Amino acid sequence: MNRFLVLNGPNLNFLGRRNPGIYGSKTLDEIVHVLEQQAQALGVDIVCYQSNQEGQLIDCIQQHWGQVQGIIINPGALTHYGYSLKDALIDAAVPVIEVHLGNIHAREEWRRHS
Repeated sequence: MNRFLVLNGPNLNFLGRRNPGIYGSKTLDEIVHVLEQQAQALGVDIVCYQSNQEGQLIDCIQQHWGQVQGIIINPGALTHYGYSLKDALIDAAVPVIEVHLGNIHAREEWRRHS
């Protein structure tokens, strides 16, 4: 069975109460539940993990090295300065999809570049 790693970075554990105008009203648990249902319908397995610490996200990527076919990540603010996270994603040698809940192009200029 195909397995994918779904990573969420800093502050995403506060979804649902963190600036709903930008991030919406769903909690991270609610989002993960929907993702698990969709994965099951597609016949794939997902491993979901959230951390506020870059090193823990890197540890998770390395622990799943060779065991996943892809990574979906919302790195939060680490998008802009998480160079060691970027290196770990490259070293994972699998396709990586970066996602964000808010419209990064409608926010500050520095948020528009990964």
